[in-house]
Amino acid sequence: MVSNLLEEIVQDKGLDLSPKADIILNVDLLYFDVKKTNIQLGVYGKKIDATEIIAKAYLTIKGKKKKAVVAKGTAKSISTATLIIDSGGKFSQSDVSTALKKVCEQLIDKLKL
Repeated sequence: MVSNLLEEIVQDKGLDLSPKADIILNVDLLYFDVKKTNIQLGVYGKKIDATEIIAKAYLTIKGKKKKAVVAKGTAKSISTATLIIDSGGKFSQSDVSTALKKVCEQLIDKLKL
């Protein structure tokens, strides 16, 4: 999933991709978590899920590491209800995709590709 997002962002920037390129981009996911906040007052409830991802990218040119950057991406999902139903602590696919895209865009921008 991360490689597909990186390829899409690099191509959107007008750069070409080639398996024989001298410039290689490596990305390591350092942190991935969902922070949950729940507030309940009587029958009213508010739930906030914040998906956080921190990644580090290395730019390698002709086999030598030239630059490394770190980026953080978050996506929040806020819901309110009069009845509280526990979702079992599962990851929201759309929140994960949004946070990953933000991280990938930040990494590419910081590397100035």
